[in-house]
Amino acid sequence: MTDRVYPSTKPNGTSHPTPAAPTVNPPPAKAHALYNPTRHPYRPTPTSRHRHKHRHFSCRRCFCLSCFWSILILIAILLLAAIAAAAFYVLYRPHRPLFSVTSLKISTFNLTTTPSDDSTHLTTKINITLSAKNPNKKIIFLYDPMSITVLSNSVNLSNGSFPNFTNSPDNISIIHTSMGLNSQVLDADSLNSLKSDLKRKNGLPMEIVMDTMVG
Repeated sequence: MTDRVYPSTKPNGTSHPTPAAPTVNPPPAKAHALYNPTRHPYRPTPTSRHRHKHRHFSCRRCFCLSCFWSILILIAILLLAAIAAAAFYVLYRPHRPLFSVTSLKISTFNLTTTPSDDSTHLTTKINITLSAKNPNKKIIFLYDPMSITVLSNSVNLSNGSFPNFTNSPDNISIIHTSMGLNSQVLDADSLNSLKSDLKRKNGLPMEIVMDTMVG
């Protein structure tokens, strides 16, 4: 009978200890709030929300106060201006100056047609006298240099000027000037208008325009 020899599981007759598995500590438990799906991580706390709301109301209150005081100051200025105007009117009772035509004389009025170009030229000379009355008793009118134009249905008949003058209270100032045109070319519409007016029985309609600054 043959004997069988079984090899030892421990070679060379030495045994090696089996290394122990490393110990792994369990992760610390996180706060329940971090895993709460209904709460946003950047949601402001009630304290910060209250401060932002308070700041918003403060800005609106300042704006409303500024508007209120601005309107109040504007109303006060308008009220003072109305009081000053009323006091001025009661004390001085101002009236506008009155103008009238004292005399008007046309010494030259010629329409000349040039055969070469079939153009018509107007030559005039007009002497005019105006009166400016100051009906106020406590106000003086100061007039700057005045330009005077004589028109007939928007057609310019004469241009002139008058120097500056002072119109005393309750007084009449006389404005006298001699003016005219020297061979001014007329267009077809102006010429037809003048010829039509010259044939009228009532005469040539005229309008006097004065341009100046009054203080």
